[in-house]
Amino acid sequence: MRHYPELQVSILTWSSTLPLSERLHHQLLIWMPAGILISLLASWLIIRVLRRLQSPHQQMRDALNNAEISVNYQPIVSLTDGRVVGCEALARWKQADGSYLSPDIFIPLAEESGLITRLTENVVKRVFRDLGKWLHLHPGNTCLN
Repeated sequence: MRHYPELQVSILTWSSTLPLSERLHHQLLIWMPAGILISLLASWLIIRVLRRLQSPHQQMRDALNNAEISVNYQPIVSLTDGRVVGCEALARWKQADGSYLSPDIFIPLAEESGLITRLTENVVKRVFRDLGKWLHLHPGNTCLN
């Protein structure tokens, strides 16, 4: 309230907060459920993406894309003269902790994932890259496992 004695007037201004609070309440009723719904949807999508990234099938796909499946060679030795007459190529998948996942686990996983052909192609390419010259000189003496 403001007094102007020389004019013999007082001015009082007042604004009701009721319309403002009603509008805020109305907006809250609209946007709060929308915000909750958007948050739930975003959380669901994040969880789905993380599960997919951590799924065994995705890990197998990543291992093939990053050439993480290695090949170890086990020599086949002739018992008569002790010569190496061939080798067995063994697929191995080294894990992040340094351990190796058993082929009894990752071969069925590749089959279930539809990635067995890619796995086979990767192993065969690796064998030819590693042993190409030796295979040319000694055909038919290598087993792929």
